[in-house]
Amino acid sequence: MPGISGLRAWWSERPPAAGTAVMATGIVSVALRPTGDETPSLFFLRLGCLAWPAPAADFWARLVWRRRRWPADAGPPGSLTAAAATTVLGTRLSLLGRQTLAEEFLAVAVLLWPVLLSRWG
Repeated sequence: MPGISGLRAWWSERPPAAGTAVMATGIVSVALRPTGDETPSLFFLRLGCLAWPAPAADFWARLVWRRRRWPADAGPPGSLTAAAATTVLGTRLSLLGRQTLAEEFLAVAVLLWPVLLSRWG
């Protein structure tokens, strides 16, 4: 299937900082909530939650299948967006009252942050 190999090639060139889109979407959701714009806030939360698995899967795929390149990919400050995006989504889920799911997102971020921070130096 030529389409899959093309997609795989395109995806492999995405930088680890590609998680900034998820982080920004989550931030917009959190920012809209106190203004009373719950519907757009929930829209951005859903969008962020739908987008989050892609950079999360990419992170693990790089760690498992591109182990030699992973330290270089995880080193730049942009890779910290993986933990930040996870935290922002967890925060918004907490504000929504979804504590168990929020705790799961925040636990992933807590585990991820020191790993990425250690690669940043």
